[in-house]
Amino acid sequence: MMNKSTLASYIDHTLLKPEASRSAIVTLCEEAKTHEFKTVCVHPYW
Repeated sequence: MMNKSTLASYIDHTLLKPEASRSAIVTLCEEAKTHEFKTVCVHPYW
């Protein structure tokens, strides 16, 4: 059985909307750090 931390290491946190605001990107990254997600995927603009 996988624990929460191990499971989180398999998750990509994603926000690909081209119109995403800077604050939305910052929030996404903060969530990824908090939950220890593997990666963050954002639109190339960011």
